[in-house]
Amino acid sequence: MHISIGFITVLAVFIGSRQCTRGTVVFEEPMTAETLTNYAPRALADAYIIRGYNHYRASRYDDALADFQEAARIDPNYAFTYYWQGKTLEKLHHSKKALIQYQKVITIDSSFYAINEIKKKIGK
Repeated sequence: MHISIGFITVLAVFIGSRQCTRGTVVFEEPMTAETLTNYAPRALADAYIIRGYNHYRASRYDDALADFQEAARIDPNYAFTYYWQGKTLEKLHHSKKALIQYQKVITIDSSFYAINEIKKKIGK
């Protein structure tokens, strides 16, 4: 099944096993249209993060920030979006705004993979 969402097409694949891991989404049961609907916002947010990361790597920080902000709008409980907003804001020399984004990461996910890096940045 293909579902077109904006600039990306999300491909839902039925996998016979009980668990399928794709990026940050873990499906505990086989994919169905109903399951995909529940995870579609995260998949779309991931698409914006990927595009934003490509902008970030190409030093197009304003474009990167716009994509990371859109990802956060789509999925406001996704710590990864705020982490990349913080990193991008640092590149744009907005360190106070970056610290706010890093604090959101800690609030949302205290076990985030880069939590030690973030805590150093905010002085915790």
